[in-house]
Amino acid sequence: MSEEARDALRRRMREARRALPEEEVARHSAAVCALLATIEELARARAVMGYRAIEGEVRLDQFLACCWRRGQEVLLPRVEAGSNEMVAVPWRSGEALRPGPFGILEPGGRPWPPGSIDAVLVPGLAFDRHGNRLGYGKGYYDRFLARVRPGTWVCGVAHRRQLVDCIPSRPGDIRIPRLVTEEGLLEF
Repeated sequence: MSEEARDALRRRMREARRALPEEEVARHSAAVCALLATIEELARARAVMGYRAIEGEVRLDQFLACCWRRGQEVLLPRVEAGSNEMVAVPWRSGEALRPGPFGILEPGGRPWPPGSIDAVLVPGLAFDRHGNRLGYGKGYYDRFLARVRPGTWVCGVAHRRQLVDCIPSRPGDIRIPRLVTEEGLLEF
């Protein structure tokens, strides 16, 4: 798949996700959060990295609240100003977030060491059954996931309609070993 074709798929998937009715996003988000709360690897995790949803992404608010109730450390991504790097930063319920370079709400505070994260939930525009992920094209998650320790529980999060037949990988792409949608957990 050429870079032009990848960009066309990005545009198509982004538009499709943005067009999802709010009721559907809320229903899918609730189903995904309920499923995530039952996964043993997530229940055992000391530090869980989630994300703040944008543009129709599956919202993790209910699951992150479950993590706080369990006494787990909740981390959110932050793009470091003036760099090409993303870090994970602890976030507590009610703590203020500020818009980052791309308008996504991010926490302040000191970054958490990537090697001390037990689970990472990864958003995306599209996923395939081979573990390939299509993001926004900047490579932040790929570079970040390359720094977590082997064995970290990594899972994509998406609406079922974001699962496509094939996303050819490029050098530097990190495969996502599993995906959770409103229909369940898929292992690749």
